[in-house]
Amino acid sequence: MNSIQIAILASGLALNSFMSFLYSGSSLKSTDFDQKLQTGTIIFLLQVMMLGAGLWLGIRIGILAENSNYYISLGLLLFIGLKIIFESIGSRPENISILTEKRELTIFSLSEGILPLLLGIAVGLVVDVLMTAWIILIVFQTVALLAGFYLSSRNTPVKFGIKPEIIGGLIILAAALKMLISLIGF
Repeated sequence: MNSIQIAILASGLALNSFMSFLYSGSSLKSTDFDQKLQTGTIIFLLQVMMLGAGLWLGIRIGILAENSNYYISLGLLLFIGLKIIFESIGSRPENISILTEKRELTIFSLSEGILPLLLGIAVGLVVDVLMTAWIILIVFQTVALLAGFYLSSRNTPVKFGIKPEIIGGLIILAAALKMLISLIGF
């Protein structure tokens, strides 16, 4: 998997994460800047750690089962893409509980880090260099986090014609389809 393919997957993940960051930022409207910065930092650090852990696990698993790496990665990408699409079809709560308590913030961050962890494993199975993939994924997640928190701090509500999560899920499914086609040999 090359850097462009990783960036495409990272954009799909970032579109999914963007809405979570938007909703969590809107739950912090009544708090001061320091609290918002602390919340964003905790979410960011847990996302980075879970992405890195996923990449590391993917590479470690890949060393053990070299021939089946692409099939495992394909299955993970299909699962992630379908999960994102099906979850975004249902209505997501507009108001997440206020994330000022450390316990709530940690639980929220860990639950939002599961998909980055799985995507990291899927990418780690098919890459040779961990650091390049990790940096690309971190850059896209950082942009999604900053955009989500920035748009949530504005006084005007943000409305989208189509849910960004669906676009992200379709991007990840397209990557899985491309991988399947290359595995079949077309």
